Amino acid sequence: MPYSIYKLNISKGKILTHIKEEKGFTLAWIVILIAFAGGLIAIVFYAQQLRKNAQVLNITKEMQRYTASTVIFKEKYDAVPGDFRDAEFRLAECNEENYCFGGDGNQVIGNLSENWMQDQQVDNGVMPDLETFLFWKHLLLSGIINDELIEKKGDPSQPKWGATHPKAKNIGGYQIVQSSIIPGESAAGLQIILRSRVKAEPTIGFDTAAVSAYIAKAVDDKIDDGNSVLGRLRASVGEKHCSNKVGLYFELSSSKDCSLAYQVDK
Repeated sequence: MPYSIYKLNISKGKILTHIKEEKGFTLAWIVILIAFAGGLIAIVFYAQQLRKNAQVLNITKEMQRYTASTVIFKEKYDAVPGDFRDAEFRLAECNEENYCFGGDGNQVIGNLSENWMQDQQVDNGVMPDLETFLFWKHLLLSGIINDELIEKKGDPSQPKWGATHPKAKNIGGYQIVQSSIIPGESAAGLQIILRSRVKAEPTIGFDTAAVSAYIAKAVDDKIDDGNSVLGRLRASVGEKHCSNKVGLYFELSSSKDCSLAYQVDK
């Protein structure tokens, strides 16, 4: 009998030891799995941040590029692209076949707008609204921008990113607007506009937001003052989750509620 009890105790000891070993093994794997999952999350977050940084850089470069192109054109021809009255005589291949004409020469691109977010009726085919299309055509045929951005034979009656208006690298593309009132102050200026759609609803024009408030704020910080209603870069104030009336961006919002306007001149 004592022998049997001793044997049983040994067996129980082995069983208990085995259970402890199994429990320790399981906890170790849980720790490893948690660490692995944390690493994956960090990689995903880093990749997302890289994409956001690339988008900010692309928008910054594009806006500054078109601003510089406008300045170069003005210095070379003493006129604003789109409004250039002598375009058919001084720009090679500016003709009806390429839907290229001269502007009216009044120093205003299209109709002077009180709100840069309003649609510019880019496809109505009449002057002066047609100048918002001719702006890009004049830059192309002057050789200041290339045909990778828009098409030589782009038809204004069929507005399209990459054909009549430059396509943005990440989303949407760029339009030009002559604004009489810039959000936050009363001033006139030529604006390069980043929008998601080339053509909005005729009377609304506020349905073309291209980026989130986070991206808009990052772009604003990079090339201006970080305020949506001050400086050269403006954002669509009060549009859902873009920014408020004093210029503070809703940076935690990931929804695309911001259109951006970069002032070429005052």
